[in-house]
Amino acid sequence: MSILNNSIIELNNQDRLVYSNKLRFIHPAEKFLFVFQCMTFSLLADSYFVPLMVAILVTMTALLIAKIKLKRWLLMLAIPTLFALLSVVLLIVTLTFEPKTNNTLYPYLWMSIGISHSGIVTAVHALSRFLACTTSLFFLLATTPITDIISMLRYLRLPSILLELLIFCYRSIFILLNTCMQMKNAQSSRLGYCDMRSSYRSFILLISGLFARSISRAHQSSMAMVSRGYENEVRVLTANYNKLSVTNLLINLMVGCVLILFSVLSSGRMFSFGIGKI
Repeated sequence: MSILNNSIIELNNQDRLVYSNKLRFIHPAEKFLFVFQCMTFSLLADSYFVPLMVAILVTMTALLIAKIKLKRWLLMLAIPTLFALLSVVLLIVTLTFEPKTNNTLYPYLWMSIGISHSGIVTAVHALSRFLACTTSLFFLLATTPITDIISMLRYLRLPSILLELLIFCYRSIFILLNTCMQMKNAQSSRLGYCDMRSSYRSFILLISGLFARSISRAHQSSMAMVSRGYENEVRVLTANYNKLSVTNLLINLMVGCVLILFSVLSSGRMFSFGIGKI
């Protein structure tokens, strides 16, 4: 249950970080443009070098300009990176039904397990692009409040139903974890986790009670929104930002030119959807 406590603490810290970083009052459009071009060049670049450069660039921007602590930044990336590494292992290791091949490590009856060069190339490219896109998205989430993200997506003409789902899911995460924490504290005060048997029983009751409580809270939230004039569209207030900064736009343009240059120098051509050589 300590994982639950740590999750709630991290979510609350993340919410505070969004409003306390040094890029809080930079216009959201400038941050959207920076993240968009970083992700685009990372996905279209033929070489793995460009996505790695993007990941380093975004990380240095978050640490040096947004003043995000290194420990918090690494904690944000830890869980997604762990899942990515597990997927990379599956890309590297090949399973064939031929008894012996050039890449065979462990032949076993009618199949063999091995490591191929193409699998390593695919894994390196997938991991580098994952790191670039993940750091870019986390940079946006760590420096831009959810209300500003919703406003920018609405300005980009994203369907309102998707925006509402995004708002409800974001809000439901905090409600669900806080409700779970309250129920867990109530069980702990009644010695619900004093031994292994009681812990299993309390955990089962917690899950079942949390489901019923979540439905009740969702119904209450729906009634509260209807009573306040909800008409199939959630409107949010955004901060008053200054006009778009010409300096920041020029910096974004320079970053894009540098990434294009690295793409050309590292692969001999600009973009490709294929997998190149390491």
